[in-house]
Order: sequence, then C-alpha cells, then structure tokens
Amino acid sequence: SQLEETTASLEKEQERLKHELGLEQANVTTLQAELEEVKRKGEEAVTSLEAKVVSREAELQVQSKALQAQISEHNKTRHQLELKLANQVTLHEEMSSMKLKSDHLETRLKLAKTANLDKEVSTHF
Repeated sequence: SQLEETTASLEKEQERLKHELGLEQANVTTLQAELEEVKRKGEEAVTSLEAKVVSREAELQVQSKALQAQISEHNKTRHQLELKLANQVTLHEEMSSMKLKSDHLETRLKLAKTANLDKEVSTHF
C-alpha cells in the first residue's frame, strides 16, 4: 500500500515536472522568437542606417564638388580683378607722369613765349 502511495506520488510529481518542463520549453521558444525578432529589427536598422550614411556621403560629395567649383570661380574672378586693379594703377601712374610732362612742357612753352616777347620788345625799342 505504501509502495502504491509512493508510486502514485512519484507519478504525480513526474506529471507536474513534465507540465513545468512544457511551460519552460514554451518560454524558451517564445524567448528565441523574441530574440530572432530583435535580431531582425537590428539588422534592418543597421541596413537602413548604412543606406542613410551612403546617401549622405553622396550628398556631401556633390556639395563638396559644387563648393570647389565655386571656390575655383571666385579665385578666377579675384585674379581678374587683381589684374584690372594692377592695370588701373599702371594707367593712373602713366597719366600722372604724362600730366607732369604736360605741365613741364607748358611751363617751358610759357617761358619760351616770355623770352620771345622779351626779345621782340628789346628789338622794338
């Protein structure tokens, strides 16, 4: 009778453990599915971020090339303006020199006219 009782108790315990094992296996299966979902979402996020990085790099390269072209154009314009300014300075210097020469010639002409008049006056009297 005690043997039957013990056997029945052991069988009951075995059923309880089987049931508990089934619950734990279900938990493991659920956790594995959740882990796979997290992995999948992580991989999707990484792929999405990689695509965004590639796209942003391409945008930045386009912007960089555009800026380099603008810099090159500005440098050309600056060089042209520097040449024009140098030419204007040279022209101004040449004009100043010509003005000085013109003033000098006018002074000489006036002196020559004065000297000529003096001659005429002295020969007249």
